[in-house]
Amino acid sequence: MSLPEKRRISRSFRLDEEWFKVLKEEAEREGISANALVNKILKDYAQVYRFSKRFGIVYLSYPTLSAFVNCCPKDRVIEIAEFSASTLVKDGMRTMGLSMNYDSVAYFIKNIFGGLAGWFSCDHHIMGNKEVFHLRHGLGNKWSIFIAEVTSTMFKYLLNKKVETEILESSVTITIERKRRPFQPSPILIKRMYDKVKLKTLS
Repeated sequence: MSLPEKRRISRSFRLDEEWFKVLKEEAEREGISANALVNKILKDYAQVYRFSKRFGIVYLSYPTLSAFVNCCPKDRVIEIAEFSASTLVKDGMRTMGLSMNYDSVAYFIKNIFGGLAGWFSCDHHIMGNKEVFHLRHGLGNKWSIFIAEVTSTMFKYLLNKKVETEILESSVTITIERKRRPFQPSPILIKRMYDKVKLKTLS
């Protein structure tokens, strides 16, 4: 099934020449047009980055963050993660106008933690009746423990869902069982069934 195309509009903006040069250089580096890059920047800002000040985001280099995390005892890392997931995440989702449902939690993990905060790279897969979030990073075992606790607690606390967690030195895998949706015949199938019944009745 093809998705409907999003409506596009044309607008004119005035840019300082130095910023246009930066846009052009970055677009060439990524192998896309300047227009496509501007659209991507605006999309990222609208969906993610405009909330950074409201969340009180602080940007740290990976070595600095890793040093802070490694100073914490394991129990304290878990305690902070559970508090963040059960309290701060709920506040963040409400700030963004997100409903407390599965899609919103998945969006928050992939786009806020994985995108805005840069906590990890997230690979999201559907495997049969299971959904898998594979989170990769380079910040060591305690960071794996932290992000595992945050993400699993979000599903357990906010959605009451059981999760399986695999923690490695530089990655975490969260596996969730998906509920099977009841079978719902499509309108085309319903019409075919109706036509068959109609033909049998006439004959």
